Amino acid sequence: MQALIRDALGKLDEDKRLVFALKVFQQQSYEEIALITGFSIAKLKTDLHRARAEMRRLLRPYLEVSDEMS
Repeated sequence: MQALIRDALGKLDEDKRLVFALKVFQQQSYEEIALITGFSIAKLKTDLHRARAEMRRLLRPYLEVSDEMS
């Protein structure tokens, strides 16, 4: 599963991948991410929303197969 997540992350553009990683994996606040990246909080929220949607889309086929097998 880690390889699938890594592959999906690699398909995100650089900004979305960075914001997603800082928010989801490192649990940084929007304010902290804004300081790190220089992005506005509005951009962070938009990028995170789009990154989550893209990750769901990319991983959905694998998650549905896992659910059917259990």
